[in-house]
Amino acid sequence: WPRARARSRAMAMASSSSDTMARAAARPGAKLAQTPDGMRLGEDFPFVCEVCLGPNPYLRMLKMPNSRECKISGRPYTAFRWQPGAEARYKETIIAPEVAIAKNVCQVCLMDMEYNLPVAVRDKLMGTGSAGQRGVGGVQMPTSD
Repeated sequence: WPRARARSRAMAMASSSSDTMARAAARPGAKLAQTPDGMRLGEDFPFVCEVCLGPNPYLRMLKMPNSRECKISGRPYTAFRWQPGAEARYKETIIAPEVAIAKNVCQVCLMDMEYNLPVAVRDKLMGTGSAGQRGVGGVQMPTSD
């Protein structure tokens, strides 16, 4: 499959719970297609960004059911491991898919899926921090004496 099609299918397989799907569909720019029969995001395919997948559209992924503990929530999850390129190091998931979907971050590099920024930078720019001191789009507004 071309990478764009694989990415859209990965986004389409949000989760088995209907509220997680509703939250994912409510995101700006979210396009959810029909989920293939028997496929679930996090159990059959990881929630990862394009950078972590690498240049090769044909990957050999190792699936390790309930083999790792999430670094954030501490819950066991199905881990995935793959080599994105011939000379690249192996990459593997480090957080649970539920946490990654809720925070909209990659399970491997923990970067934002939409803007490819670190989560702290994304939150600061989006204004989710101290909203009283921020202006439009999270930009610091000038003040006068």
